[in-house]
Amino acid sequence: MKILMTNLTSNYNTNIRPIHDQASAVNAYVDFMLLSMQDFDEVEEHFSIVSGMGITWNDANMVWDPSIFDNITKVFFSYKDVWVPNLVLSNPYDAISSFGDDWQRISYTYDGTASWPTGNVMHTKCSVDVRFYPFDSQTFMLHTVSDRIQTSQYNDGGSWELLSTSKKVFVNVVWSKVEFTLTFKRKPTYVIVNVIFQLYFWSGEKVSYAITVLLAVSVFLTIIGDNLPKISETMDFMSYFLVLDLAFGALITLLTVLNLKLYHNQDNLNKVPQILRRIAKLLKCRNSNVQPTDMDAVYEDDEKPKISKKVIAKCQDVPDENYVDYSEKSITWKHASEAVDKVSFLNFMFLKLVNIAWFFIATVSNTT
Repeated sequence: MKILMTNLTSNYNTNIRPIHDQASAVNAYVDFMLLSMQDFDEVEEHFSIVSGMGITWNDANMVWDPSIFDNITKVFFSYKDVWVPNLVLSNPYDAISSFGDDWQRISYTYDGTASWPTGNVMHTKCSVDVRFYPFDSQTFMLHTVSDRIQTSQYNDGGSWELLSTSKKVFVNVVWSKVEFTLTFKRKPTYVIVNVIFQLYFWSGEKVSYAITVLLAVSVFLTIIGDNLPKISETMDFMSYFLVLDLAFGALITLLTVLNLKLYHNQDNLNKVPQILRRIAKLLKCRNSNVQPTDMDAVYEDDEKPKISKKVIAKCQDVPDENYVDYSEKSITWKHASEAVDKVSFLNFMFLKLVNIAWFFIATVSNTT
C-alpha cells in the first residue's frame, strides 16, 4: 500500500487538472442530497439548509494495475493532498465559501474513479413572497456545480413541506454551473387555530373581553409585521385581514360599551326611540303576535280550551302579576339593548365571515 501511494503521488500536482488533454473539461458528477431546512428568516430573507454531496470524477493520474500492487483496488487520500473540484455556492447570504475540509478523504479505484462524500450548511439570500401567508409557498435557488437532487433523506422539521425540485444547467468556457430550485410550502395549522365562546350582552365582562381581543389583534398585527420583510412590492394578505379585523374589533368594542349603557339605562325616563322599538319588535325580542282565544267556541266534553293568562286577565279585567303588555309601547331600554346586541351580532358575524372567506379564497386558491 505504501509503495502504491508513493508511486501515485510522486509526480502529482494538485494545481493541475487530472486529465491528459488540458484543453478538455473534467466531468464531475455531483449528487445533491437535501437533508433538512435549518432556518428561514422572512425578515432578513435568509435561507439555510443542511445538505450532503457525493462527487465523482476520473483522475487520469490515479490509475494502476492491481496485479502489480498485491491486488489493491482502492486507496484513500486526504482532501488536501489531491486535486478536487472547486465547489462554490455562488449566491451566498454573506460570504462566499467552498465545500470540503481537511479531515475529508477521497477514495480512488484502480481505473482512476474518484469519489468524494462531503456536506455543508448552505446559507443563501432569497426573495420572499408573503402575500399568501400563512398558506405561502417559497422558492429558493442554489447556484452550485451539481446535476441531480436526492430528497429521500429530507426531514421537513414540521414547519415546511417540500413541494418540488428542479435544475437548470449553465455551461461556459470558464466555468460550469447548475441552478437548483427548491419549492417549499408552509404548514399553516399552527397559525389558523382559534377558540370561540359566547358572552351575554348584559355581562360587564363582554366589554373587557372585547378590549382584550382588540389589543390581541393589535399585538398580533405587530408581530406579523416584525416577522415579514419590510417591502411594499408584495403586501401579504394576512396584514390586510388583520387590519380589517382590527377595525371590526374597534367597532365591536364601541358598540359593546354603548349597548351596556343602554341596558343599564332603566332610570332614564325618556322614551325608547321608535327605530329601536321597531327593531326589537321585528326581531321578536317582544312577542307581539298573541292571538286571543275565541270565547264563543264550543268544545266537546273531552276537549279543553287553551286560554292564556293574558286573555283571562283581559276578560275578567283582573290584574295579573305575570301579565306583560306585548305592545310596541311597552318596550324598555333593556329590550332595546337586547335588540341592538342581536343586530350587531348578526352584522359583525356576516362581515367577519366575509373577511375570513376572502382571506382563504385569496390565499389558498393562489397556492394550489
